[in-house]
Amino acid sequence: MVSRKYSPKTVKAYLHYNEDFLKFTGKQIGDVTEGDIKGYLSHLAEGKRVATSTLNLAINALKFCYGTVLRRKFIYEIRRPRKDKKLPEVLSKEEVKRILAAVDNIKHKAILMLVYSAGLRVSEVVKLNPEDIDAKSIS
Repeated sequence: MVSRKYSPKTVKAYLHYNEDFLKFTGKQIGDVTEGDIKGYLSHLAEGKRVATSTLNLAINALKFCYGTVLRRKFIYEIRRPRKDKKLPEVLSKEEVKRILAAVDNIKHKAILMLVYSAGLRVSEVVKLNPEDIDAKSIS
């Protein structure tokens, strides 16, 4: 994996899921069947209720080990789960008022009011500069 320039986090995650899989099955790496892999992925999805991204990471780890390293074909028949569709949680007017009232620092309160009113993401807020705000249009 290092020769393929996989990041250290990816290497660590792949090792974790392959070790976890072997512990789950109680088998040696060469004795694993397609049913074992499907059972493990089912365990993650239904038993542990992991997120779609986590399940995809486990699939990639097993695919790399059994497909790329051991050259076994059955792992390629596994379908990817659909991405979770989560709706954002919308705060009530009272909740927003309580959050803003809890902040004493005027600068922090102004930032929160700007973020909430403009619907900015954190990455957008940290890149804001004073010249990005049109103070003349504020009444």
